[in-house]
Amino acid sequence: MVLWGHIRIVGGVLPFLTSRSGRGVFGVKIRLLTIIFAAGLAGGSAFAAAPPPVPSWSGPYIGGHLGYDWGRTRVLDNGVLTEAGAPTNGVVGGFLAGYRWQKDNFVFGLEADISAANLHGTGLPPPPPPIVLPNQYFVDWTSNFRGQIGYIILPSTLIFASGGFSLAGFTFQDGGTGNNFGAVFPGWNIGGGIDHMFTPNFIARLEYIYADFGNKTYEVAPGDFYNAAFKAQTLRGALIWRFGP
Repeated sequence: MVLWGHIRIVGGVLPFLTSRSGRGVFGVKIRLLTIIFAAGLAGGSAFAAAPPPVPSWSGPYIGGHLGYDWGRTRVLDNGVLTEAGAPTNGVVGGFLAGYRWQKDNFVFGLEADISAANLHGTGLPPPPPPIVLPNQYFVDWTSNFRGQIGYIILPSTLIFASGGFSLAGFTFQDGGTGNNFGAVFPGWNIGGGIDHMFTPNFIARLEYIYADFGNKTYEVAPGDFYNAAFKAQTLRGALIWRFGP
């Protein structure tokens, strides 16, 4: 239809251009330039490239992550505070998987991850006598189960907040006896991050997670009870593959 309209315009202006209306060759050139300019605008509007499609964030995905945990261990010995927050830090990395649903610029999701960890902390040396070694604290794995809500700030960039349930494999080593006491610490997490979609399937992420893993009580000797609580802050990056078009 656009092409037919252009043909009609040209057919209408040719007699006008070739008429000898007294304006001379100069007038014909002015008219010709005006018509060419108008035709160019019309053609540009008709054949302008369509805007690129907005990529979909919906669907299942898997990925791997690597980061660092800044943890703190708090210890009570028979109700007496002996460790206010022993640094328990280290590298953490593993796998994640999830599913997202998109509604306009909002994205909702569920995600789970499992991580191998190498976190280690050393308690304060107890005062003599007797002289004993300080307590040791270890975390060898963590896991998070989270809900997400995000907003697409650019077609290929998503910011999100998350929160849910956390687990950690925590080991308390008593400095006095050298015995290890392991347990699974359950807790909660909250955080947020940013995802950038380099292709419809390949996504890179940077995120922060704060987790409170609760506390456990250990009987390290008859009548001798230690209560250990563990919290951690995680900064990590991830590479994600989204399934689907």
